[in-house]
Amino acid sequence: MYNIPLILENSDESIFDKIKKYVNFIDIVGLNYLYFISIDVDYFNRNINLGFDDIPDYVKNDIRNGFCNIIIYMGDDGNSGSEGNHDLEILESWRIQNNFPEYSIHYFSMNLIISHVVNKKGIKICAYSMFYNSHTYVDTPFKITDNSFFDIGIPTEFDYKLFLNYNQNPHKHRIYFILKLIENLLLNDGIVSFSDFPEEYHRHSFYDLISITNFSKNTISTFENLLPIKINNLYVHDYTKNLGQSVVIDDFKKTFFSVISETTVFDDTIYISEKTTKVIAVGHPFFLISSKNSLKKLKELGYKTFDKWWDESYDMCDDYMKRIDMIINEIEKIKLKSYTELVNMRNDMYDVLHHNQQLFKKICLNDEQPVFDTINKIYKNISE
Repeated sequence: MYNIPLILENSDESIFDKIKKYVNFIDIVGLNYLYFISIDVDYFNRNINLGFDDIPDYVKNDIRNGFCNIIIYMGDDGNSGSEGNHDLEILESWRIQNNFPEYSIHYFSMNLIISHVVNKKGIKICAYSMFYNSHTYVDTPFKITDNSFFDIGIPTEFDYKLFLNYNQNPHKHRIYFILKLIENLLLNDGIVSFSDFPEEYHRHSFYDLISITNFSKNTISTFENLLPIKINNLYVHDYTKNLGQSVVIDDFKKTFFSVISETTVFDDTIYISEKTTKVIAVGHPFFLISSKNSLKKLKELGYKTFDKWWDESYDMCDDYMKRIDMIINEIEKIKLKSYTELVNMRNDMYDVLHHNQQLFKKICLNDEQPVFDTINKIYKNISE
């Protein structure tokens, strides 16, 4: 536990409870302190004209005089700083408008390359990556404290599909992947879900994608006629819940690997959500449709991937469509394997799957300790 003078602005009960696990609140009078702001994904755009107006004047003066720093905590979402996103520019404009010192604002984001992006953009704030919420959000089918390997087993010979792929929000990269599955006659080789277009802008995204690709009319019409693509007519899934967090064990048991459709494929971000960590948690091999170098980042964080069994060079490709094309090519190769070869491949992956699952548990047990370790260092720097 850290003894940190801390003022919380607009922090919901869950954030307050989380902070209490690591911080003993102490009297701020006469001490340097931190001003903690918990935000959601729309915070910057929603408050673009408000800025830091809600911060009390005495706190603003303390920030200007070096007695206080601001902590901004984005509990989820890794889009800040990415292509087309202006969160960092907005935050920097607020800093300048209020005449706050350079690097007096500390931003915690799920963008795993946020510090690189801040430096690249020349923005004078401190930025830190978080990788912890995406683990604790997963509805795991086992106890985190159990050191044994949770083994989902091998699909049976006469009741299996090659891969598992979930898609809820119909982002362009997910649309493109389904179209490629249809085009390459792979859709029926997987357990696949895909929503309809809940908002008109989703349909516009579809039309924009079609206008810059060369899919046949037959592929496009097949896709449109299939929507929504359901798994067991959705009866075994509770679609009132966050599907990214839900684990339907039967889907994993019937498939040899997952193709994870992450939230974003944008440049200047790497966002690893619970969509990926739940696959790691249950011990399933995976391809990852995400931003460039996402697999590389997972390896830096201690996880192992599957380049022994298939080509993962797609992770280094600049264009998301080409990354998906390369994944499709690997799926086609795996499809040629016999059932016995698939079983042998999965058995050969045991050490990697076991390692990943154990690391997942370790990170869950540490929860956000590293975040509050960093916050304690920030406090020490301003109190010295």
